[in-house]
Amino acid sequence: MDRPHVRIPRRYLTTQQVAQIFGVSQVTVGNWIRWGLLPAVRVGRGPYYINPAILPGFEPPRGNSHAWFNREVYDTLTGGG
Repeated sequence: MDRPHVRIPRRYLTTQQVAQIFGVSQVTVGNWIRWGLLPAVRVGRGPYYINPAILPGFEPPRGNSHAWFNREVYDTLTGGG
């Protein structure tokens, strides 16, 4: 059985990159995704990918009071700025 080929847009970020932007661990970003707080795409059992356009408006859960959106890291990773 052939599976359809799904292409993740190149501009999408990995959980590691999102973790760098918010100053948290990759596990924390994965939790946000699993809890339905952070939208992400995944092909099969592969890694998650996040559309960077949603990150400036994303508010981390209050339990992660140390998490904050770092515009400088975001611009470096996305080529913005």
